[in-house]
Amino acid sequence: MKIINVKNGLNTSDLSSIISVLRNNGTFIFPTETLYGIGCSILNSSSISKIYNLKNRNEKKAFIVLISKKEDVYPLISKTNEVAEKLMNKYWPGPLSLVFKKSFLISPLISNLDTIAIRQTSCKIISDIIDELGSPIIAPSANFEGENPVSDFTKINKDLLNQVDIAIDAGIIKNNLQPSTIIDVSDRKLKILRKGAIDL
Repeated sequence: MKIINVKNGLNTSDLSSIISVLRNNGTFIFPTETLYGIGCSILNSSSISKIYNLKNRNEKKAFIVLISKKEDVYPLISKTNEVAEKLMNKYWPGPLSLVFKKSFLISPLISNLDTIAIRQTSCKIISDIIDELGSPIIAPSANFEGENPVSDFTKINKDLLNQVDIAIDAGIIKNNLQPSTIIDVSDRKLKILRKGAIDL
């Protein structure tokens, strides 16, 4: 497992290393605008399955997907609505995950429901990685199931850290100590599924 320190930013060489890992069925730990996450490309089924196993996660529990640009959401969903568009326009990019009816592009491994939670990240490091990778990523928190998520790289469980292919150390994430707010907009009504960084 390789650790890349990005406290002074992500350089071209490190970006290339991360992309190489992710394109070869790799998994990684990374900072977001809220907490540290663990993930992989949404296109790598074997890596998605590995993350379920690494986290001891219930396979019926869907993953959140991170995108870098608002327009990237549309191929991943089957429909949108006025409420969803208003929330995206106001709060994206940022710590708001919206639940939509999913499109056929979302594997049952990511969500075995008819919906999917998506967030446009405001973290430049992850946005750059997604852009270079050419694929959204899954982004559950970097902790074992039942443990608390962390915003300090040094607090990530070492047993989990040692099982990924590459990890990005951004130190302490100071912007927020809460996970993203999750709102279901799949049926035109606001349904708050998790209170978090954005107070609505």
